[in-house]
Amino acid sequence: MLTTTVRLAVNSLPVFRDLDFKTVSIGAAYKLRDVEKALGEALKDYDERRMALIEECNGKLDKEENIYKFPKKDQDKWSKRIETLLSEELDLKCDKVPLSMVVDLPIPKGALPFMEWFIDEKK
Repeated sequence: MLTTTVRLAVNSLPVFRDLDFKTVSIGAAYKLRDVEKALGEALKDYDERRMALIEECNGKLDKEENIYKFPKKDQDKWSKRIETLLSEELDLKCDKVPLSMVVDLPIPKGALPFMEWFIDEKK
């Protein structure tokens, strides 16, 4: 079992998707796929709750900017509730990936903060 916050999971998923184009050993690919799959499953619940919260706070999609905007009277409510949601802990049904499996994986330096939480430095 691996624990993280919703915020870190949301921010990590695009990094995992970028790894789909990297060449790694089959063992690393298998372990990384397990983490990505667990993230995707856990974030389905987050996405449903986020969409319900958007509706509850009267959010409207600005198609030009591709973001949700909220009436002034609901902005504070939205900010507080989405922050609470993003701060929740997630228990993922997977194990950390041993560092030895990904030590040679070329990644942008900026991706490291979104990966280090699922890497086991002791293995």
